[in-house]
Amino acid sequence: AKHQKLDEIFQRLGLRLEQHKHGSPWRGFRSRMPWLLSNITGGLVCAALGVIFESTVQRALIIALFIPLILTLAESVSVQSMTLAIEEAITSGKTRGGLLREAATALLLGLCSGALVSLLSLAWRDRLMATLTIGLSVTIVMILAAVLGRVVPALVHNLRLNPRIASGPITLAIVDIVAITVYMTAATFLLCLLEMTERPG
Repeated sequence: AKHQKLDEIFQRLGLRLEQHKHGSPWRGFRSRMPWLLSNITGGLVCAALGVIFESTVQRALIIALFIPLILTLAESVSVQSMTLAIEEAITSGKTRGGLLREAATALLLGLCSGALVSLLSLAWRDRLMATLTIGLSVTIVMILAAVLGRVVPALVHNLRLNPRIASGPITLAIVDIVAITVYMTAATFLLCLLEMTERPG
């Protein structure tokens, strides 16, 4: 049972435990490189989003400085969500359920993390609009990441595709893209709102 649990976790990370233990370097390369390509693809899409929102970054540099933190929080919550889903599937045989509970937990985590990051941002640069953007984005992104951590692997599994395609790299690539899109969209909207309120007449 312990071996099966480890193999399930490895598969979510894009690996097979037996291949890792006994396979040749070339076999390891062939089994692991496709999942790294998903990370590369996600990174390129995020870079393209950075170009799209370049003007937003130029108007508030602090927004760009918090991108790594946004991605780290999103990926951490997503991995936690996937791990819990694996544990439930192994112990109870259930692949569904728990989504609302996970979203509610992510909401609490997001509110707490968003508040902490907002306070740090405000103390560092003292820009209220940027602080609101960062705090709100952290909360929303963490909820979405937790939901995606459950939904994406289950969706691919239900489509009867190769179970390994529901691995962590695929989900994390999607989470990264969603996180950047939400964060930069919120920043653009709030900065435009601030400019409208400050415009004379």
